Amino acid sequence: MLPPLVFTPYLRQRIWGGTRLRDRLGRTLPDDHPYGESWELSALPEHDSIVADGPLAGTPLSRLWRTHRDELIGDQPPPYGGARFPLLIKWLDCTALLSVQVHPDDAGAQRLIGEPCGKEEAWVFLEATPGCRAYFGVKAGTTPEEFARRMENGTVEQCLNTIHPRPGDVIHVPPGSVHALGSGQLLLEIEQPSDATFRVFDWNRPGPDGRPRPLHRSEALACIDWRRQAPPSLSPETWTSLPACVQGATLVRTESFCVHRVRAETPFEAPFPGRMAAWVVFDGAGALEWEGGAAQRTFHLGDTVLVPAGCPGVRWRPEPGGLTLIAATLPLDTSVHNGV
Repeated sequence: MLPPLVFTPYLRQRIWGGTRLRDRLGRTLPDDHPYGESWELSALPEHDSIVADGPLAGTPLSRLWRTHRDELIGDQPPPYGGARFPLLIKWLDCTALLSVQVHPDDAGAQRLIGEPCGKEEAWVFLEATPGCRAYFGVKAGTTPEEFARRMENGTVEQCLNTIHPRPGDVIHVPPGSVHALGSGQLLLEIEQPSDATFRVFDWNRPGPDGRPRPLHRSEALACIDWRRQAPPSLSPETWTSLPACVQGATLVRTESFCVHRVRAETPFEAPFPGRMAAWVVFDGAGALEWEGGAAQRTFHLGDTVLVPAGCPGVRWRPEPGGLTLIAATLPLDTSVHNGV
């Protein structure tokens, strides 16, 4: 029986990164370069998460997916024909503007780059400085021809709509949405297991080598949803069968994954019996118990733990001050976990 699994974060340098992965989330940065990403859970070729400790220490997540798939996801059919572990979770420290980009859907990824799935994602903002901005969607009336011209002459910004994230905001990013995160933002990103990103515009700035980073004009133009002008409206589904002093809701529901948030002052049973869940501490601290309390481990802000479907007796016990968790699961029927 697989126990809850903790993986070693993988830190990536980014020209738009900073030091908040260290300052706020406690990551150990290896040098003074700007770091923008902490990959918490991944089985992609770009990085295969490694079990950090315990009897499976040193085991890549991709190997666990091949050898213990049923224990990980239970009786749910494996997405993408089982080709890859079905979630990707990162923390992003955006200290400068990210490039304007777009991600393909499943059909686009298969057609354009030969990958099994596209890249649908959700953002959950831990920090967003007052007045900070990001970009999402193209302005009404923008044509592919005009957009292509602006890609050539470096004026794409004039076609983009601006949004202003705030701490605690959740934004769903469907495939085909033109977007760019901005400075002053620290967020959790939950997504399909793909790093397929087509760069549309990079603010006419030099890359790390002093030359402009390449754009992906034809691929981007083939993927953009010209109708998408703003993030989709969300209708959180409140859970109704939880103990006192515990509030839970499903925030984002897609065909590829669901995102949930739980705020707890008292202990509670993990609400996804028989289903795999990746839990991320978003505020406070707490102990995760399993096997009916026979085993436990404490987690703090920014920590991620993968709870396999077959792990018995899973329960969260908040420390004084309470605990806020973000959970990512595979798609769930509304009847699967208590209260939804």
